[in-house]
Amino acid sequence: MEFAPVGPVDACFVADVRGFVGSRYTDAVSFDRVDPAQGWKCYGLTTVDRPDRTRRLRKELDRLGIPYSLLEAERPADAFGFLNVGTHGCFLSHLECLRRARADGVDVAVLVEDDAVVVRRFRRRLARIIDELATVEWSMCYLGYLATSSPIRRSPVRLVSDHIARADGWEVTGSHFVAVRATALDSIIENFEERLRPGGHRISPDGVLNEWRRDSASPTLICLPNLARQGPSPSGTTTRPGLRSRLLEVDAIRSVAWPVKRLMWDAASSLPPRCCEQLWNRRVRDRRTDEHSVSAGPSPGVTPPS
Repeated sequence: MEFAPVGPVDACFVADVRGFVGSRYTDAVSFDRVDPAQGWKCYGLTTVDRPDRTRRLRKELDRLGIPYSLLEAERPADAFGFLNVGTHGCFLSHLECLRRARADGVDVAVLVEDDAVVVRRFRRRLARIIDELATVEWSMCYLGYLATSSPIRRSPVRLVSDHIARADGWEVTGSHFVAVRATALDSIIENFEERLRPGGHRISPDGVLNEWRRDSASPTLICLPNLARQGPSPSGTTTRPGLRSRLLEVDAIRSVAWPVKRLMWDAASSLPPRCCEQLWNRRVRDRRTDEHSVSAGPSPGVTPPS
């Protein structure tokens, strides 16, 4: 695949990307394809130096019922102005998959990172989600996200269909399982490429997608309940891995953590969407009440504890 970046770009970027896309690409069809998923395609992102993640991602993609391409990328040589090499590589992988989706002419591209754990109910819900998205205005839909760490956890959500909710906020943490509509691909790709030009704001793919939605006034749509979490594995994008990442480098710990987490998340995905909406908004109200109490300070005449 030849690249023709639009406008002036850093010379080292052109060299990096052409070496980067020399990585392996695999096209496949999931087992027991879901018929209504015509025009949808998954794009799996992983790295050649993590064969364990590649094997797990391939198994995950095989059972989703959607055709897929799997990119096994080489890590870039340097950070190139990003936070670290891992963030640079993650950025390039997302950009390459978005470009590949545009070249493939798909209606919807689903980006799937190699630590995504998709709930087993996804296949049963896919046809309904496709039908529901056809009834709303959308450019991106977060099929999976990190609910407890996303800034949108501070904002109410409102169901706009049986399983799709709109959040008042725009910052979502997690681009591990996100659907992108074809009509938005040109604009999103241009946004990614702009950041690689001299002086560009080089941030993680999460940040790029968030800022693109904010600047384009595109609604923040999420699935309720959450259909994919990030599995327990060491992070490849942190500068200083914490204790959790170091522990998850141990095969024995990961082999226990993965099935336990999957069982928990599969159980959570059985909650009715209306119940998820109510629980989410109750937490928002409780959080705001707690924050107001802290900011207001003690009541008059009440002596704060020493």
